[in-house]
Amino acid sequence: MNISDNSDLTDLDTTISLDVLLQAAVDFHNTGNLEKAEAYYRKILVNDPKNANVLHLLGFLAHQSGFGEEGIALIKEAISYEPDVFLYHSNLAKVCLGLKDIEQAEAAYRRCLELESDNLDIMNDLANLLRTKEKGPGSKSLKEASKLLGTVIAQKPMVPEYQINFGNVLRDNQQDEEAINSYNKAMDMDPRFAGAALRNIGLIHCAKKDYELAEEYVNKALKIDPKDSAALNNLGQVLVSDRQLDKGIECFQRALKLDTNNSLIYRNMGRALMRRRRDEEALEAFQKSMEIDSSETEAYYQFAAVLRNMEKLDEAEDFVRSALKQFPEEPMLLCELSNNLQGQFEFEQAEKYSRQVLDINPHCGPALVTLAIVLLHTGEKEEVLELYQKALKEIPDERAVNFNYALTLFCYGYLDEAWSQYRHRWENESFTSPVRSFPQDQWDGSPLKGKKIIIYGEQGLGDEIRHASMIPDMLNMGAEVHVECEPRLVDLFQRSFEGAKVFPCPYTEAETGEVAIDFQSAILDLGGYLRPTIDSFPSDPNHAFLKPDPQRIAFWEERMKALGPRPKVGMIWQSKKAVGGRGRWGATVEELAPILSIDGIDFVNLMYVECNDDRAKIQELYGVNLHTWDDIDLKNDQDELCALISNLDLVVSHASSVAYTAGGLGIPTFNFMPIKIYFDLLGNPDAPGWSPSMRYFRKSINEEWDGPMNEIAEEIRDKFGI
Repeated sequence: MNISDNSDLTDLDTTISLDVLLQAAVDFHNTGNLEKAEAYYRKILVNDPKNANVLHLLGFLAHQSGFGEEGIALIKEAISYEPDVFLYHSNLAKVCLGLKDIEQAEAAYRRCLELESDNLDIMNDLANLLRTKEKGPGSKSLKEASKLLGTVIAQKPMVPEYQINFGNVLRDNQQDEEAINSYNKAMDMDPRFAGAALRNIGLIHCAKKDYELAEEYVNKALKIDPKDSAALNNLGQVLVSDRQLDKGIECFQRALKLDTNNSLIYRNMGRALMRRRRDEEALEAFQKSMEIDSSETEAYYQFAAVLRNMEKLDEAEDFVRSALKQFPEEPMLLCELSNNLQGQFEFEQAEKYSRQVLDINPHCGPALVTLAIVLLHTGEKEEVLELYQKALKEIPDERAVNFNYALTLFCYGYLDEAWSQYRHRWENESFTSPVRSFPQDQWDGSPLKGKKIIIYGEQGLGDEIRHASMIPDMLNMGAEVHVECEPRLVDLFQRSFEGAKVFPCPYTEAETGEVAIDFQSAILDLGGYLRPTIDSFPSDPNHAFLKPDPQRIAFWEERMKALGPRPKVGMIWQSKKAVGGRGRWGATVEELAPILSIDGIDFVNLMYVECNDDRAKIQELYGVNLHTWDDIDLKNDQDELCALISNLDLVVSHASSVAYTAGGLGIPTFNFMPIKIYFDLLGNPDAPGWSPSMRYFRKSINEEWDGPMNEIAEEIRDKFGI
C-alpha cells in the first residue's frame, strides 16, 4: 500500500516532534485525508519502526483503503510489540471480518475478551460472528452466541441493537417466541429499529408456514421504508416459500437494484431460479454472489448443483474439485462432489467423500444423505434406512432429505410412506421440475364428482407418459379433468383420455386463476391416493392407456407389411442421458451383439438422437439394415411415434421415454438397466408396476452388459420361435 505521493514524506519538517506528527496524522485520518495520514504515519515509522500504535493505525488505514492483507500484517506486527492492547485486537477482528477471515476474527475477539472480559460490545460482535459460523438449531456456535448475548442483554437490556441481534440468534435456534419478544422490545425502545424487527418477525412466521402473516409483517417494514433492501429480500423469501416463485424473484431483483453488491440476495435469487428451472439465470446469480463474496461457500456448491441438474456432470465435477482447492474440507462441497460421482455411478469414490465429511462431523445431515444414496446400490437396507433416520433428526427441515428418502422407499417397495415423503420434492431446490403457482387447493383425495381439477405433468417426457396412466382413474371419479402436458403430447393425450381437456404447458389461465377450477395436483401427487400399494397398479399385461391416430396406425401397418412377415423389433440403445463413462444408461452397438446377431428379425430404428455412425456400424458388424424413415421426427412427433410403435411386436430399450411410450401402448418391451435397484421398479421388478407389458433386464454397475443382452436375446428367440 502506498496511496500517498512520495513528496508527502520529503516535504515534512524534520524538526517536528513525533508526538506532533502523530497528532497531525490522526487528525488527517479522522477527517478522511488518508493520503496525508499515511505519509505522516510512515514518516514516524522511519524514525521509530517499532511504534506499535502507529503500526496499528497504519494497518487500519490500509484496511480502509482496500489493502486488507497488508492491514492485518501491520496490526499483527503492532501486537507483536504490545500484545496486551485491547484496541489492536479489536481492530484486527474488524479487518479480518472485512476479508471474511472468520477464523482469525474469532481469535481476535476472544483475545479481546481475555483482556476485557466484561466488554459487552465485543460479546455482541463475537455472537454475531458465531451466528454465521455454524448454522442449524442447537449447534455449538449458536449456543455460545445465545449465551453471550444473554449476558449482554442482562447487563444492558435497553440497547435495541442488542435486542435485535439476540432475536436473530434465537430465531436461528428456532426459539420463536423468545425471538419475537426481543424484536418487540427493540421496537418499543427505538422506532428506528422497527423495520429490522418486523421483517425478521416475518421470517419467523414464514418458517411456521403462516405465509399470509409473514407477508403482512414484512410489508409493514416496507411501509416504513420502501427502499429497505433487507425487507425486500425477506419478502422474496416468504413468497418463494409460499411457492410464488416468480413474485419472489421480482422482489430479489428489486432488492438488488437498491443493494447491488449483496451476495446473500444473489444466493437467495439463485435458489429461487433453481426451483423454477431457470438454470442459466441461476448460474449467473450464483456467479455474481461468488464475485462479491468469494469466501461464502454456499454459492459454490449451489452453482455446481445447477450444473448437475443440467446433466453437465463433467463440468460440475471439475468446478467442485477446483473449489475444493480453495475450501479443502468444506462439507457441502464434498457432499456435492459425492452427489455428482454417484450420478456417474462412481459409487466407491462417492462413498469416500461422504465418509470423509462424516469422519469430521458424524452429525452432518447432507453427508448422511449422500452416503445413504450410495449405499442404496452397494450396502444393506438396514444401514441405508438408519442413515435417513439420522439425517431426518439432524436436519428435519431440509427437504432434500425427504425427497431422497422417498426415492429410497420406492426402491424398497414401501409405497405408502414413499408417497408421503415424496410430496416434499417441490421444496427441494435440486428437484428437476419447476415449481408451479397454481392457486387452487391441492387435491387431498376427496370426492371429485361434479368438481374440476387441473393435473399437470412433471419431470421428463417419459415421466409424463408413464404417470398419465392415472388420468383414466381421475376421469372415472366423475371429475372434469383438465390436463396440462408437454406440447408434444397434447394431440396424443386428447385422443387417449376421452372427456379430458388437454392443454400445452404452460396452461396460464389455470395457473393465474382465470379459469374456475376447484383443485390442482401435480400428476405424481395422485399416486398416494390411486397407487398406494403395488397391488393397486394395473396388472393386465395388455393394459394400454395411449391411443394413437387410427389413420396413422394404418399407414405404419402398411410400411411394416412391406418389410415382410418377420417379427418387427424396435431398437433404442442411447439417448442424451445415456452417454458418458461408467454412468451411462445406454449401451454401445458392440454391446448389443447378442441381440443384433439374431437372424429372422426386422429391426426398426427408434433412436431420437443422431445415430448415422451407429447404423453404419450395425450394418458392418451384423449385416443388419436398421430400418429408418426420414419422414418421421422420432423426438418431436410423439403421435406419429406411437402409431409406429403400435405396429411393432417388441421394443428393446434402455430406460427411455420410448420404452414408457411402448409400455403405455401395451407393446411388449424389454428394458435393460445398468443398476439393480431403481425407484421406478417399486421394490419388485417382476410386478406389473407402471407398465405391465414391460420386463426389466438388470445388471450391477460393475458388470458388463453381456448378461442382460444374452438374456434378452434368448427371450427374443423364445418369443418368436427363432
